Amino acid sequence: MNNRLNTIVSFYDNITCVRPDEANLYDLLTGDTYRARVLAIRNERSTERQKRLKNKLPLFTPSGLFLKASAKSLLLPTGLICVDIDGKDNTGVNNFDRLKELITGIPYVMYCGLSVRGAGYFCIIPISLHSKFKQHFHALQSDFARCGVTIDKSCSDISRKRFVSYDPDPYINLSAETYTYVVEPQRARRTRRSVERAKGETAADVERVIAAICDREIDITGPYGQWFEICCALANEFGEPGREMFHTVSRFGDYDFEQADRKYNEALKGGYDYSIGTFFHCAGLYGVNNDDRIDAMTAFQEYLK
Repeated sequence: MNNRLNTIVSFYDNITCVRPDEANLYDLLTGDTYRARVLAIRNERSTERQKRLKNKLPLFTPSGLFLKASAKSLLLPTGLICVDIDGKDNTGVNNFDRLKELITGIPYVMYCGLSVRGAGYFCIIPISLHSKFKQHFHALQSDFARCGVTIDKSCSDISRKRFVSYDPDPYINLSAETYTYVVEPQRARRTRRSVERAKGETAADVERVIAAICDREIDITGPYGQWFEICCALANEFGEPGREMFHTVSRFGDYDFEQADRKYNEALKGGYDYSIGTFFHCAGLYGVNNDDRIDAMTAFQEYLK
């Protein structure tokens, strides 16, 4: 069996190190070289002391071998992406302490282990195209969000370093499937012709997504900024006919009819450059999208309820 974790990555002695050495990823993930230092951090009650001890640990780059600490200096990609699931970002997740056990239902996860402080997890997932690294990350972000799990957005950087850790019982699946899905960035501007075409062709897609939102009673509006971006996207795409769509989407969040109506009036005045792609992106973050790529996450989602 081909062990994709048995690969060379960059290794930094500490957070100030600029020129890395090389190390074997599998050894870093499964060895106990740093066991005593990591356990000392987990047993430390002082947050400030924890931080100081953590910053003295070595770091490595799971996604590639680099000449120096920069994405532009990539020498050899590993074809792996590492995502962090921090406890502080997922306070609403039931059974968070069992996440490593539950995550075995996702066929794409090759490794899952405890983070340094023991208050979160990190997962390593094989991807199909390192050139589409950020697009793979955004697709994963959507998939996990559908299950109510937030992954650290800084993991979209292929050169991101992570501290060595220790887990006496990590989850390892060397037969993990390669994750092929991507979310492409949306264009900020659209030509008049594309807008006219979208008003006819895209309307059906928007209505279908809204129907799914209503059927599953999902709030895709998120914080205020995201809600207003959705407002502007619908206003820019459809004008006045988009008002009812915005009200329909808004009512699953902290909804006030008059406030929503005022915001739509503001969006209609223009000046906010959001395309309909913003709407689809926000819907995708909560698992409402145009494909069936997240079937593999369904069991995981059920476990986390």
